[in-house]
Amino acid sequence: MGIGSSIAMDSVLDGVGADRREQLLSLLDKMAVRKVRFSHVAVWRDPFLGGTVDHHTVVYEYASARLQRSLNIDWGREGITYKFGQDDPCPNGDIINRKWCRLNPAEVRKHLLAVLDWEYDLVRWNCQHFSQYMFEKAAEAFSSLPDVHVPDNQASNSRLRERDSENESKHSPATEPVVERDGQSQANL
Repeated sequence: MGIGSSIAMDSVLDGVGADRREQLLSLLDKMAVRKVRFSHVAVWRDPFLGGTVDHHTVVYEYASARLQRSLNIDWGREGITYKFGQDDPCPNGDIINRKWCRLNPAEVRKHLLAVLDWEYDLVRWNCQHFSQYMFEKAAEAFSSLPDVHVPDNQASNSRLRERDSENESKHSPATEPVVERDGQSQANL
């Protein structure tokens, strides 16, 4: 095994760090008092071991003092860790899913408490399961907006088609402007 492989393996064995659940819960309480409102939630993936394995992180984005900030929450063998600030949430990774939300820290705390005592299990409850759970719990701000990126976007497109067909009888197609959505011109319904 080369040096690069040894370093990558060490990072896997180290995990995400010591459990900081109490500090995170306290931070969420303080953010709730300051009336922080998360505007986006995302799942980021950070590949390691030469890209054969991914670590997933859930990221909540919010504005503070006219700056874009983020709260990253990680789940690992040791428990929960987090970081927040203005830095790139995952400088070596990329976004898997991202959506609009209107979520306050008290709601994130409630979602977190529901799974906080679950044990890490590489197969049944790992960072990917945790991130997806938290992502799915986040309420969308505007239900008619499609997700920014979803591997299977059929559900979102189906929801848009249903809404469009319901509104079709309310609007005259001849008077509606044409807009681009998903690369296709269609009436603005």
